[in-house]
Order: sequence, then structure tokens, then C-alpha cells
Amino acid sequence: MVIERSSNTVSDLFDGVTLTLFQAEVGTTISVDVERDLSNVKAGIANFITSYNELRQELNFQLNVDPTSGAADEDAVLFGNSALEEMDRRLETIVGGGADGVSGAFSVLAQIGIDFIANGDLEDPTLRDTLELNEEQLDDALLNNLGDLQKLFQFDFAASDPRVVLLGFDGNSTFSAAGYTMDIDYDEGGGSINGLTMSDGVASANGNTITIDSGGAKGLRLFYSGDSDLSGVTLDFTVGVGAKLFFDLGEILDSDGGVIASEADSLTGQNELAEERTVSMLDRLERERESVLNKFIRMEAALASMNQTLAQVRQITEAMFQDR
Repeated sequence: MVIERSSNTVSDLFDGVTLTLFQAEVGTTISVDVERDLSNVKAGIANFITSYNELRQELNFQLNVDPTSGAADEDAVLFGNSALEEMDRRLETIVGGGADGVSGAFSVLAQIGIDFIANGDLEDPTLRDTLELNEEQLDDALLNNLGDLQKLFQFDFAASDPRVVLLGFDGNSTFSAAGYTMDIDYDEGGGSINGLTMSDGVASANGNTITIDSGGAKGLRLFYSGDSDLSGVTLDFTVGVGAKLFFDLGEILDSDGGVIASEADSLTGQNELAEERTVSMLDRLERERESVLNKFIRMEAALASMNQTLAQVRQITEAMFQDR
């Protein structure tokens, strides 16, 4: 096979590989070995641990109660916040529970060297349930079981018929050991799917694109490249820790309707109401101050008038006694 390019840079020959050609001699064969860049994979996992620990420490700070005083830190303004408590529970469940349906060498993070620190008698309570890394164990997993390590983190899909492929999923899919089966009624004349039957739930089609709307496989979007009916195709998938965190935290952190956004809207509303009440109270206090001030001024004027009258009475009385 002869390949010609207009420049010395070839980026469309192998996926993810760019070749830069500096010199060549006719008839010379050059061998190119391509290996995975495991250092980037390891760096990505290290970043995952760092990000998780930062989130965990902030949650711990906001939710922690001092065992001596029985109170939260004065700067923990979100103490008792239901949204944070929900996030705390979900993180613990996902990271501690591992991947769903994985049958390879790894199903939980501890098997690749990522584990919770020993809480014990921690001097810093914000470190509770943070993660630590055993690099030697991770390196072994990267070198010898990269495929299984990927399954531990990602969403993996397989159909019993190669004509059914995954387009996407939204995180609502629930793993089933038995898988899910689907029958496709195909309209050969119209060249599109006419109907779908699921072993669990309901699916709909637009042309040859399939969306599973309910049931355990809800959220899967598939494409069927066949041109005839298909019966009993099995859909199997596994849900890794990374996929769980991505969609679960995405639901919590979604700026449009997420748990945190809803809580922020609620707090904003409460703050605005408090400000309105404060302004109203200040207005009322100002009116009361003016009223008291006016009363004081009138009282001062009345006292001055009374003192003047008293002085006049005293003068008259003294004059009367002098006349005697």
C-alpha cells in the first residue's frame, strides 16, 4: 500500500497517532511500534484521587461535629445541609461499592491500589474517608491488566448481534446479570424500524436509532445497521466507578435543576427574604426612632413651657409676700 501526503506530517493513518517524517531513503523499511502511554493513564487516575479527596475534605469540613463541643465549626455555613448530606452518602456508596457487573480481575478500587485511609484516630477529621494510592499495586494493574482496569472505571456495552451498537447512555441504566433482550420488527420496504419489544421496559425508534425509555436499560441509545427483523438480541453492559460518579454527581451538580442548584436557589430565596425583612425592620425602627424623637422634642418643649410657667408663678408668689 502506497500512501502519499502533501506534508511530512501524517495524522490520519492510525487512530490517535501522528507521524512526522524527517528523512527517507528509497527501499528502506522502518518499523514503528506503538504502545499505550500508561503515564497519562496513571496521571489521570492520580488526578481523580486528588479531585475526590478535595471534594471529600470539603464535605467533611461542612458536616463535621466537634466531639468535644458537640457543635460544627463556625465557618461551616452549610452544616446540616440536606444536599451535602445526600452527596456524602452517594460518594461513599459509589466509591466503596465499586463497579456493577464487571467479571474481570478488578471490581473495586482497592484491587488496583486505591483504598480509603484508615480513619482510626485522625488528627484532622476532614481526612475521613479520603483515598490513598498504592503506586506499586496500580503500576502492576496498568502493566498486566489494562483492559480490566478500564472496565473498572468506564461504561462497557456489548450486544449479542454486532449490528446493534451503542450510541450513548445517560447514566440511568441498571446492570442486570441476565442482561436485557430485545426484538426488532423491521420494515424492509420503508428501511426503518417498525416496532420494538423489550424484556424489561419500553423502547422507541426513530429510523434505525433506538432509545430505551423505561426499565433497567433505560437511557441506552442504540443503532441498528441491519435490514431485517431481529429476535432475541441480548444487551449486556457493566457500569464502572467513573461512569457512576460522572452521572451521579452530574445529577447533583447540574446547574439546571440539580440538587445543589435547587439548594442554592432555596438559600438565595431565604437570603432575599431575610434582606427584605431586614429592610422592613430598619424602616420600622427608623419610623419608631422618629416618633420617639418627636415625642422627646414635644416633651422638651412642654418642660420648657412648664418651667417658664413655674418661674412666673414663683415671681408672682414672691411679689405677693413682699407686699405684706
